[in-house]
Amino acid sequence: MLSFRSAALSLASVLTLQTAWADPAQPIDPERLKALLPAAWAGVERRNVEAERSNMGGYKSSTAQAHYKASGSGRLELVVRLGDEGASSAQMYAYGADYLKKDVKNETQKSLVQGGRRFLLTSTSAKSMFIETQVGGRWKVNVNCIEATEAQCVDALGKVDYAGLEKLKP
Repeated sequence: MLSFRSAALSLASVLTLQTAWADPAQPIDPERLKALLPAAWAGVERRNVEAERSNMGGYKSSTAQAHYKASGSGRLELVVRLGDEGASSAQMYAYGADYLKKDVKNETQKSLVQGGRRFLLTSTSAKSMFIETQVGGRWKVNVNCIEATEAQCVDALGKVDYAGLEKLKP
């Protein structure tokens, strides 16, 4: 049976190992992400843009997002979100994101490839879907599409400045 001291030393060594492999890079200023959000495009207007930094229980992140709506009487709504959760979190996301490594296809999800980049499309209903990817091994891109066709959602993906994201340095 382990003594209290032995158990405490074992726990301390595990915690030390955990912090030793973790990359200490913190999330970047969300204003840098905000600058990379797409402007309005044909038939779609940008309504509002937000950027925020959060820290919930030691979990830090930076997010910038913009809301888009169809011009005129259309019901299309989009939310494009760019995020950074720091280097360690990005590594864990990439580890678990199978769609980045192989094709996924089931009742609600499927892989997409656009411009050589891999995405995961998740359908939540016939006219609502969510598309996500990771850029440059760090930055998360999410497009939430409401009252949209898959083609409209994929078109919104094409408006994101991926080259700008890849050039970002923490």
